[in-house]
Amino acid sequence: AAAAAPREHARPLERRAAEQLVLGGRIDEGVEILYRVCEADGQRLPRSTRSALASFAWQRTKLRLRGMRFSPTDERDVDPAALRRLDSELTLAAGLGVVNPASGALWATRALLGALRSGEPGRVAQALAYEVGIRSALGWRGGAELIARARAIAAEVDRPDVSGSVSFGSGVVAYFDGRFDDALSDLVAAERDFTTARALPWQRTTARWFALLVLFHLGDLRRYSQRTCELLREAEERGDLHLQASVLGGPGQYHWLMRDRAEELRARLDETMAAWSQKRFQLQHHFELWANTLIDLYIDQPRAALARVERAWPEIERSPLRYTKMIYCTLLWLRAVARLACAEQLSASSERRRALREVGADVARMRRLAQPCFRAIELGLEAGIARVSGDDDRALVKLDEAIGCAERQGMTSAVMVFSWQRARVAGDEASRLVKARLDAQLHAQGVVNIERTLHSIAPGFRR
Repeated sequence: AAAAAPREHARPLERRAAEQLVLGGRIDEGVEILYRVCEADGQRLPRSTRSALASFAWQRTKLRLRGMRFSPTDERDVDPAALRRLDSELTLAAGLGVVNPASGALWATRALLGALRSGEPGRVAQALAYEVGIRSALGWRGGAELIARARAIAAEVDRPDVSGSVSFGSGVVAYFDGRFDDALSDLVAAERDFTTARALPWQRTTARWFALLVLFHLGDLRRYSQRTCELLREAEERGDLHLQASVLGGPGQYHWLMRDRAEELRARLDETMAAWSQKRFQLQHHFELWANTLIDLYIDQPRAALARVERAWPEIERSPLRYTKMIYCTLLWLRAVARLACAEQLSASSERRRALREVGADVARMRRLAQPCFRAIELGLEAGIARVSGDDDRALVKLDEAIGCAERQGMTSAVMVFSWQRARVAGDEASRLVKARLDAQLHAQGVVNIERTLHSIAPGFRR
């Protein structure tokens, strides 16, 4: 249909075709169509990681020099060709952002520059929301101020696709700040607006993905599991491979571990990822590695878990994903928990000390990335290092710090995990009562094998 349509009508049809290819897991074909759309509009596109990074740096320089000023202009008064280019850039920012956030950041920056030049308020608000996502993912400041500005513009525009983008950006800022209640409220609003606006499918998917992760952090495990099953049923009914891969390998994985169905998760994930692009290390491959590593730890195969992460590490270091702080922090955490679980099984003290030094190095790298939502996890890893080293007093101190940090951020799941492990380390009568209470709570929320589930997330406390 796109080939036979007039040029001004062909671009939206081609973008729609690209969306469907992405949903079906045919990422490379979908992105290639989007690239052709942009090239037809006269845009030069970077084709390698190095050129993309150079282009990103140049676009950021232009944005810094230009500033965020713009003159509000009615859409009817903007050059239609300029709007077509801008819409292609916004589509690429959203589409690439769900498979390669670093590439999505380049297009989001281009889109922001184009939106500010055009002055069309709705697109300016959407581009500002994408800019907030970039700043949060890269660990830069200024997201809250930009979201306030975008929200004011969106209120005047009064379009659900625009308000959805702004709510999503606000939810991302809240998540990275460790404000999980605020994040959930914004993400639910974003999903509602994206559904009303019939927005890009991957925009809804990303909002749902974050909301699922937030529900897990908040400790609402029954609602989290119910939502996981709903999303997977919908993905299977629609043939939405992108949603399946994002849920199975992403935050939805804990649903199967909690229910002692780790091997079922592995089988479903293998089937889903067999149909996914294997050209380069994308976000969905990160999810796959995340899930398979925790499955290895759940079934008590820490050496397999560590070997899996180490095999992937050279590709991780070459991937643009490593520049996204949240993703790289998650990968460092995966390697750290695998190393810690291996150290726990080592009998030779010299080998154990070397393994624990490597865990400590990963924790130090995580801390340098300065991600507030990982602070309690870092403290939990330090507690595990102390416990495996035989220093139970330090382990208890670090666990208390982890619990306090998690409580301040509303991370109820982390509070339960670290409180359970603390009770195990302390071993006194009061701690046994705490552990019994937590066992009852976790069982009531559907956790079948509590010891295995918590060990896969926070190893180091079995001794």
